[in-house]
Parts: sequence; structure tokens; C-alpha cells
Amino acid sequence: MREFKNDLLKHFDFEEDSGFYDYFPKTQSNGKSYGKKMRTEHKQLMKDLDKILARLKKIRDIRKPELKSMEVDILHLITEISKHENSEMGVIDSLYH
Repeated sequence: MREFKNDLLKHFDFEEDSGFYDYFPKTQSNGKSYGKKMRTEHKQLMKDLDKILARLKKIRDIRKPELKSMEVDILHLITEISKHENSEMGVIDSLYH
């Protein structure tokens, strides 16, 4: 999971630091820039991942039910990351069509 975190952080850093968001619409209906919205989501996704990692560190016996109960949280995080990436891809597609 730490390797996944590092890869995800590199991915988010690339998007934020490379000018990737310069090509996205400057405002949305709520007045926020799309890039700012995505940066906020990056922070939240990383926070959620950190919480999962902290809980995993506390588990000493993988046969305990705590590990199984984390499955829901991990799947939720994966779903949120997927939604986030799909949102970005949707905006990119709209720029070219």
C-alpha cells in the first residue's frame, strides 16, 4: 500500500506541478477553478489513504476481523480515485470534441 501511495502522490504531483490544469476550464458553475477542485480532491484522497495505512499498521494478526472490515474503506477509496480520474478524462475529452 505504501508503494501505491507513492505512485499516487507522484501522479498527483505531476498533474499539479506540470501545468496540466492550465488546459482545463478556468471556472465551473460554482465559480471554482477546475484545477483548484482537483487539488482539493487530491488532498482528500491522500488523507483517506493515510487513514487506511494508519489502521493497517495497527493490525498485528491478519486473521482478525479488523482487516476484513477495512475492505469497504479500501474499495470506497478506489471508487473515489476512479471517479476523480474519470472526471479529469471527461474534461479532457470535452476539450477535443
